[in-house]
Amino acid sequence: MTKIATKPMCVADYLAQQIILCGKSQKDIAAEVGYDKPNVITMMKQGSTKIPIVKVGAFARALEVDPAYLLRLVCMEYMPETWDAIEDAIGGTILTRNELLLVQEYRRRTGNTDPIPPIRSEAALPLLTIKELPGEDIEADNPREEAADPVVASDARSELTARPTE
Repeated sequence: MTKIATKPMCVADYLAQQIILCGKSQKDIAAEVGYDKPNVITMMKQGSTKIPIVKVGAFARALEVDPAYLLRLVCMEYMPETWDAIEDAIGGTILTRNELLLVQEYRRRTGNTDPIPPIRSEAALPLLTIKELPGEDIEADNPREEAADPVVASDARSELTARPTE
């Protein structure tokens, strides 16, 4: 069975993880983001200092992460009411690159016909298998899960069931 994250990682933990994954020193990241001293990065990793909203883009570039994801994580943790107001004002949400891939794949597989989604409740969400972060254990229900497809359904009842591409 696939594990589905239910709560996003906190900004400090995400920052610490991404610093390790990007392979850059805190000094290099600080310089790329516009800080003279790397100790501010340490304080952000520890959660004692927040990432300023105006630095989200620079951090995303320096860490080579999705800026939409980092923005959402920062806003949801530091100012959730503001994030809710932004989503209300735009009538939706800002998609990450990975979320956009899911939408594009859904459109491709449905012939861009805007059908009613086969998954209409939270209870049905486990039917959808999403590749997780490196290092996380994934128990595959579907042998095609290792394929390059960005989205693979683990239940034949779903319209997103993986099929060989034409």
